[in-house]
Amino acid sequence: MQNGLDKLLGLIRGSKEISPGFYWIGFILIGLVYIAGAGLIRLMDVDASQYASISMEMFQDGHFLQVFHRGQDYLDKPPFLFWSAIFFYKILGVGEFSYRLSSLLFIFLGAYSTFRLSDRIFGRETALLASLFMLSNQATFLMGHDVRTDTILTGAVIFSIWQIYEFNHRKRFGNLLLASLGIAISMMEKGPIGLVVPILTFFPAWFVEKDWRFFFRWQWLALIILVAIFLVPMSVGLYQQFDLQPEKIVNGRSGVSGLKFFFWEQSFGRITGENVWKDDSTPLFFTHTFLWAFLPWMILAIGGFIDWIIGWIKTFRGEGSPKNNFIFFGFVLTFIAFSLSQFKLPHYINVILPLSAIFAADFAIRVSIRGSGSWHGFFIGQQVVNFLLLVVCLAVSILFFPLTNPLLWLAFILLLFASGILLTGKQSKLMRLVGPSLMIILAANLILNTHFYPELLKFQPGSMAANFINSESLPKRKIRKLEILDHEDYHMHSLDFYIKTQVPYINPEQINKESTKELIFFVDGVGKDFLEESLGDIVILKEFDQFNVTQLNFQFLLPSSRESQLGKRYLIKGS
Repeated sequence: MQNGLDKLLGLIRGSKEISPGFYWIGFILIGLVYIAGAGLIRLMDVDASQYASISMEMFQDGHFLQVFHRGQDYLDKPPFLFWSAIFFYKILGVGEFSYRLSSLLFIFLGAYSTFRLSDRIFGRETALLASLFMLSNQATFLMGHDVRTDTILTGAVIFSIWQIYEFNHRKRFGNLLLASLGIAISMMEKGPIGLVVPILTFFPAWFVEKDWRFFFRWQWLALIILVAIFLVPMSVGLYQQFDLQPEKIVNGRSGVSGLKFFFWEQSFGRITGENVWKDDSTPLFFTHTFLWAFLPWMILAIGGFIDWIIGWIKTFRGEGSPKNNFIFFGFVLTFIAFSLSQFKLPHYINVILPLSAIFAADFAIRVSIRGSGSWHGFFIGQQVVNFLLLVVCLAVSILFFPLTNPLLWLAFILLLFASGILLTGKQSKLMRLVGPSLMIILAANLILNTHFYPELLKFQPGSMAANFINSESLPKRKIRKLEILDHEDYHMHSLDFYIKTQVPYINPEQINKESTKELIFFVDGVGKDFLEESLGDIVILKEFDQFNVTQLNFQFLLPSSRESQLGKRYLIKGS
């Protein structure tokens, strides 16, 4: 154990501009915020609760190679997230923390990979700062509790990039094997993007740098073969479930190939138009998304990116060539590929945040060493970001959902006090640049994870109904949802997950007083009106407020106008 502690101390030693104590405290506080989010926040509808519910169904039914959801064939996401959740379900039981645990471990793997890669390229100071940026940006904090496929994907991709870099410079087969495992996990998490990102990271950089010793290596064929071997379990399941049964109707189509869907249509089909998912987002969607996703470090990342561009401009004057281009190519080319997609969601760019953490950290150190006007400009920019974050924190804690817990207020104030201390001129320029921002983003996510999200999810009727059903010991197998023609009523997977039972639908034609007198219905207002008309007397066991918590608006956040934004859900029993 002492050897392990000495190794940890060794990783943090070597920092010159920032004291090792700051990193220790920073990493510990970050870990506590992640644990609070994983343990205190209920799973959100729709995605996180759906994936947790699918994992639960696979765990209960024992069909691990073929994926079903509510008894129907499921063809959307690859199975690794479900497999990893099942592993911890077996150890800890079905629950929100056990569902999130594997993803948390991959976040920390991603931070460690970011550290090791940065250490090899730039040195210990940049490595420590890059891993800190990787763990403390807003998108990663969000990934820690709103767990979707991108969480594991992000950690696995930067791990594979690190291993490829190590293989190129040390020529160890173990690094090639680990790189192929990381790519395979990425592909079993979200399809070909897990292979595309490493390709876009390295090959264009080697090409422009004319580094042919890396470009042409027979070992890349071995890597592809190893990846294919690791993908065999998933591929066998897909082939058996879909390709061998073309008569199945999947997502409204017959003759669907599961292999083609995952290896082409789900990813590349979004660019070619073959994928059915489309939206009206513009190519600039991820430009403004990055500004909040990489809070509070996006100004430093933009500075690092512009600095790289300037370096390339100087090459045309014969003033040298930028180094470590693979980090920027991986970021830029993946960013462009996502921007060309015909269907975009904010969390898609999370996979390249570790790369932005690396060049943001390197730039922060270089601009601090330079000092003078450039440092002051970025220092002022960081304080503007800090002020805006503080305003949001106070709005959440005082205006939107008033905070009454004195311990949380004390922790919040202590973090603000620490931010003020780190802002003083007695600290190094690098500490003054990044220290206050770390304290503010920690304060923000402390409030979000321990107060805001738990309060917000009181308006998620699926999980609230599950609480009531469990506390009142209602018969879970008797609960039904209505499937009313021409009425879209999206399923709340959190209800299934928290009562650990897949709630079936019932057809309106099946409803009469005799056949449904023992049933309990979970319905919205349209369903309630139908039951009143069909059954006459009904008993409302519980009424719940409803709001789509992943689509916030200002009217909902303001207590004075919140009621106007709410729908209703009911647990109803026939009398």
